[in-house]
Amino acid sequence: MLQYSTAQILSETVDDKGNKDQLIAVTVFNDIELKEEGAKIRTLGDKGNEELTPFVRAYNRIYYQNSTDRGVAYAKLTRVTGGWEVFNPLTTLSNRVVRYGSSGRPNGSQATVKYPIGNTYSYKTPSSWKRTALTGSYAIGTNSTVTVKRGSSTWTVKVKTNL
Repeated sequence: MLQYSTAQILSETVDDKGNKDQLIAVTVFNDIELKEEGAKIRTLGDKGNEELTPFVRAYNRIYYQNSTDRGVAYAKLTRVTGGWEVFNPLTTLSNRVVRYGSSGRPNGSQATVKYPIGNTYSYKTPSSWKRTALTGSYAIGTNSTVTVKRGSSTWTVKVKTNL
């Protein structure tokens, strides 16, 4: 898939000790297209000499609070949004699944799974979720999965957005 991403600092504060606190949004897009002959799925970045038509765009966005405390960087996932944009009326989507969470020190794993009904979603993380240190082994983000059907062909499309 052709994948492209953006990142934005939405707000930033610095306390009198020099500790920085930022709200950041990271968005990942995947454009999927179809080569009509043989109904072969390809990405927009793999054009060769052929004209290919985009038929689905999948995207995820994570919002997280980035902070430092005594020289250690932390991130706290606060919200995930995203969806699927269908460009071809013969294309249908089903089996939508969104997973998001974080794992690492000092709080272990915090994760949940949602099953959106429509083609867009927005979920806040529970207020009980804690920040994760950005040292050692850690994972913070979201991934979404959807089944794409066109004619008799089906594909599973996955998008990951992680720190």
